[in-house]
Amino acid sequence: MKEPIIPIFYACDDAFVKFTVVSMHSMIQNASKDYKYIVHILHTEISDKMKDVVNRLANDNFEIRFVDVTSYLQSISEKLPLRDYYSKTTYYRLFIAEMFPQYTKALYLDSDTVILGDVSKLYLTDIK
Repeated sequence: MKEPIIPIFYACDDAFVKFTVVSMHSMIQNASKDYKYIVHILHTEISDKMKDVVNRLANDNFEIRFVDVTSYLQSISEKLPLRDYYSKTTYYRLFIAEMFPQYTKALYLDSDTVILGDVSKLYLTDIK
């Protein structure tokens, strides 16, 4: 049976979104047309110019949603130790289950990942 939606998450900022565009492009080129993909981009600062660039990738199978996590980050900021070698965007992936309880399963992809195959196969893998 066809899975209606495959939720996919990225986390980035304005400086890294160009890599997200490359990753998303590779994913779209290799994706099955049998599924609907909803791509959530978790961020705090992405310019309207870069949002426009990303939104040009959307098509009948790919919906793109920008999710500003600024408020959520502020509410838990005292619990997030920051170091020189990682930024607050490192934490965004940890919020997915709490912020998106409508999904029982989702894919998180690093923005610098090139997708060489159909990502729906990864999503449909039984992880029990």
